[in-house]
Amino acid sequence: MPQREHLHPSSLAEEHRVITRARIVEAALAATRKHGLAATVDDIATAAGVGRRTVFRYFATRDELLAAAGTRLLAIYEEQVLRQGPAPGQELSEWLTEVATAIHRLHRDVLGRLFWDIHEVSPKLPPQVAAVIRQRRAARQQWTDAVARQAWRAVGGRKSAPRWVVDATSALLSSFTTNALAGDLERTPEEIGSVVARLLTLSFLAAADEQDDGD
Repeated sequence: MPQREHLHPSSLAEEHRVITRARIVEAALAATRKHGLAATVDDIATAAGVGRRTVFRYFATRDELLAAAGTRLLAIYEEQVLRQGPAPGQELSEWLTEVATAIHRLHRDVLGRLFWDIHEVSPKLPPQVAAVIRQRRAARQQWTDAVARQAWRAVGGRKSAPRWVVDATSALLSSFTTNALAGDLERTPEEIGSVVARLLTLSFLAAADEQDDGD
């Protein structure tokens, strides 16, 4: 009968450390969703179900913790935002609906009040936090450009998509659109995705027509 393998105490301690740190970071995301960047260490400790001292065992400062939460936010978008173009035979509008619904669900569920704090890099912000906000801006531009590029190819676009249709993609997939429709009008991510997909489909088809007229 094979002997059972036992984890060394140091391995168990390290596993516990990794789990606790991740739990605190997830709690920081929850706290910033509710309170924005005004979230306190006490808010985060309460959300994590740990004491204030435990938080500072893992993070030297509140700013370091908020920066870690911001990095985790970037990872969530990286993991969940759809990057592949339409499947063979798939309608552009169907694919755009999937993309827009996924993105606007993330905006609604992850950002919350943090929405207002990540659109202005104030000189008062800690450098670590400001750096993560800048990274998010750059990452967001990359994936909205990717969506525009894939949609442009799907309608038979040549060369690069016109700037106006890329800008329309960026605006309609932004958290500003989520905030306007989900917050003020209480639309679901599915409803927002449907509206955004229709508008973007019309935009790309119009841009393709303009391209043909210019030939």
